[in-house]
Parts: sequence; C-alpha cells; structure tokens
Amino acid sequence: MQMNVNDHSLHVQEVGTGQPIILLHSLGTSSALWAQQINDLADRYRLVTIDFRGHGQSEISRTPVTIELLASDVVAVLDRIGIERFVLAGISLGGMVAQVIAARLGERVERLVLMDTSLAPLSRTMWIERAALVRSNGLAPLASDIAARWQNPTSEQSPAARAALESLLATPDEGYAGGCDALALADCTGLAPNITSKTTIAVGALDKATPPALAQDLAGAITGADLVILPDCAHLPMIDRPDLVTDLLERTG
Repeated sequence: MQMNVNDHSLHVQEVGTGQPIILLHSLGTSSALWAQQINDLADRYRLVTIDFRGHGQSEISRTPVTIELLASDVVAVLDRIGIERFVLAGISLGGMVAQVIAARLGERVERLVLMDTSLAPLSRTMWIERAALVRSNGLAPLASDIAARWQNPTSEQSPAARAALESLLATPDEGYAGGCDALALADCTGLAPNITSKTTIAVGALDKATPPALAQDLAGAITGADLVILPDCAHLPMIDRPDLVTDLLERTG
C-alpha cells in the first residue's frame, strides 16, 4: 500500500500476523530483498517492509536524504499502523537507519538485528564521488559492478541475485544518489551507547563493502551485542544463503 508520510508517498507492505518484525533494505534494492524471509516467516510473524525514499515504489525525496530522515519515515509508518513494540532488522543502509531508530525508541525495539552494516562508512569520499557520478552518468553503467559485490563471486546467479539486480536497475538515479548522500554523512558512533535492545550483528564472511572488521567494531560499541559471521556470504547474505538469514530472524523473533 502507499502511505503519505512526512509529505512523501512511501510504499509499505504488511504480511502475516503475530509479533511484528520490521525489515529495512539496503541501498539500491527495495522491500523485495526480503521476499524469501517474508515467505518463510509470514505464518508466524507480522512482517512490515518499507521502501526508502527513491527506492522501490516510494517517491523520490524532495529534501536532502539522511539516515535520520529515513528513520523518521519508518517511525512515522509504525506509529500510523499502530505498532508499539517490535523486532527491527536492517541491512547495510537499512542497518544504519535501524541503529538510529533503536537509539531513539529504546524499549520499543525488543530485539535488533544489524546485518552487513557499520557505525560509519568505510569511505565517505567514495559515497560522495559515487553520488556525483550517478547524477552525471546515471546508475546503469555502474549496476553490474555494484551487484557483483552483493553475492559470493563463486556462486551461480540465483533468482534472488537476478531480482536484486532488477531492483537496482529500477532504482531512479536520484533515489540512489540520495542514498549515497545519506551514507556519506552517516555516523552512528555517538548513538551506539544509547542502544539498549538485545542486539545481534551479522556479517557475510566475504563482505567487501562492509567487512567483518567493521561488524566487530559495531559489536564492540553496543553493550552486550552478539556477532555472527555468515559463511560463504558476501554483502547481501539473503542472496547467498537465504536460509541463514531466515534462521537469524527466527532466533531473534
């Protein structure tokens, strides 16, 4: 369904009943990234996905994008649909947004799952340059290289990998560039001490975009956080091992 939130039309999907699990996607994808997990868990949980501004079926932002702005969108959606307490899971960009939400909402976030994300970007300059490149030349010339980092390079291209690439190619240039802007500015270092939710941090062993060392730093910054290394997985583990991602959400649900 489309929902007007903070003066923007956002696409929100709700499936199933039970304990709410909120799923936040990565840069250049959409809610469809979680399709297998939704299929696996909808008989036991109330699953909510939200397309970030400029992604999926959501409107391109008319104001500069930050992770704080995206977090405000998510919280507004949850308040609108009456979800008070929930499990929150986010990957990559979605993981940074999830950190902001967890720090803001405290006990409303019963459990937190942060996947292939970090306290701050590996390179701010890279995101600034990528945003400029996409705005000048478009996203299409970069799409293959971006998608190649999402999965284990030794894996055959799966339906999930093809679907992720299709989502990337369908992302408007300005939607993607706006996400780059958000990542260039992102810094959750000061928020980590305020996160009190039971937290699991997971990272693909082969992730080059947000390497395991960054996940270790994140785990060290959040009191009591558990760190899980996902074998044979790159930046988007739901492409390489969707079963591991489903199990991770199930264990923390």
